[in-house]
Order: sequence, then C-alpha cells, then structure tokens
Amino acid sequence: MLTTELVISIPGHPAPKGSLKCVGGQGGRGHVLIEDNARTKDWRATIAYWVRRSWMTHMSARGQPLGAAITFTLPRPKGHYGTGRNRDVLKPTAPAVPVSHSTGDLDKLLRLVLDALQDTHVLPDDCQIVELTSRKAYPLTVHQTWGDVLGYEGVVIRLYPIDET
Repeated sequence: MLTTELVISIPGHPAPKGSLKCVGGQGGRGHVLIEDNARTKDWRATIAYWVRRSWMTHMSARGQPLGAAITFTLPRPKGHYGTGRNRDVLKPTAPAVPVSHSTGDLDKLLRLVLDALQDTHVLPDDCQIVELTSRKAYPLTVHQTWGDVLGYEGVVIRLYPIDET
C-alpha cells in the first residue's frame, strides 16, 4: 500500500505513445499491432528502468485510489535560439511553453508514462488514478523555478495516495 508520496525525476527525451498500426494478416488473422513512433519503446523502457531502480520497495496496493502529477520537460528547438555568438540566447519571439505539434500531445505523453508504470507494477492498473495533473514545459535556467520543471529534458512523476474519507 502506498502511504506517502513517491517522486522520481527521469532524464531523457519524452516520447508520446504512438498510434497502433496493423501489419500483416488478412481478414483479421495473423496480424500484428506495432507502434508508429520509433522512440516509444526506448522511452517506455527508460521510465521502467528508473522506476524499478527507485521505487521497488514502494509497491502500491491493487485498487488503492491514487493521484498523479506528471511534468514533462521537452527540448527547445534550435530555432528558438540566435545564431553565432547568440547561439545560447533565446530569441524574444521564442514561446514560453511547448505548444507546437512537434512536442507531442499531452494525453499521448501521459499514456506512455502510465503504461510504463504498469509495466513495473508500481501502478498495477492505471484505472487507480482518480486525480491527475500534468504539464509540458521547456527546460528552466539555473535561476528559474516552476513546479517540477527540470533544467534538462525528462519527466517528473509524483504518485500520492488519495484519502478515501
């Protein structure tokens, strides 16, 4: 049973869970479903590795209501920065948060994280999540703070018990 909040920061480039593509077979027989995003498998394995490494002693009870707060820190495109001696300086027109199609849909990013948590059995079933907050952000500089946003690419996952009273 989960009695306290669990928090983990996982480095890496977050990938969204891709759509499934049917390959092979005719008439619904012998087909295989594969992910259409090549990065999905590696990112899911990375999350599972870090969770197993950090949370193995904190297995949650099946059926226990849980809350989750998940923050994705995504890489800024090179086009957000100047050139030459200004290559490390953000352009004034660079957006503050990732809203372009290239950053992935928040719901698909979340689906992959929840699936990876199920792979590790820290979260026996994602239907246990009864409260969820999430955000996408760009890395912060040393002098900035904003919730669980990292200074590098990755994800911060918080799981916490929900009081049923």
